[in-house]
Amino acid sequence: MDFAILIGSCDKYHYLWNRFSYLFHKYWDRKIDVKKYIITQEADPRLNGIETIKVGNPDFTYGVKRALDLINADNILWLQDDYFFRKKIDYNTFERYYNLFEEWQADRFGIHEDSQLYNAESAVSNIFRLTQYSLYTLSLQASLWNVNFMYKCFKDGETPWEFEVNGSERLNNSRSHRIFYAAQDPPWYLEACRKGSFTEDYYNICEQEGINARIT
Repeated sequence: MDFAILIGSCDKYHYLWNRFSYLFHKYWDRKIDVKKYIITQEADPRLNGIETIKVGNPDFTYGVKRALDLINADNILWLQDDYFFRKKIDYNTFERYYNLFEEWQADRFGIHEDSQLYNAESAVSNIFRLTQYSLYTLSLQASLWNVNFMYKCFKDGETPWEFEVNGSERLNNSRSHRIFYAAQDPPWYLEACRKGSFTEDYYNICEQEGINARIT
């Protein structure tokens, strides 16, 4: 499988890094041997097996584009530092997703929970294709991305939320797209933060995994 993992982060969320890394390595299938990177501004998390890309500028769009330039990959799996893994996707299942991503020449292939916000059509099994004018055709949920496509979707100065909402509208109204997702039930990760605050899932996961939830 020819892709790199790119983890979106920024220095102010440094308190998530070790917790994310612990859960990532616990649940990631080591047979899926690909390069792994995390985006920061100036800090170096020094995470086991994950290279740091320091982009300096805190602007989301600049940082991701800079990271994509530096890793020089054709495809990435996008993750974020608050995606706390809850189960393993085994090598064979992930390989199936990746092969469909390539076979269908997908622009984005999500690997995440379903949502009532999506307008989608069944493709095969638990895999769906988003219709042209669905909400969140651009989503920062865990996804395989064609890097050239992702790069073209950015607009300078946008926040992650603007990229998803405004970027989806730009995409839907400008050109056809090939966006799929494999619905995960139960989810393979849960979000530990929302709008800068810890979620209930964060505290539940810390308790279940024996992780200290307190930030010092």
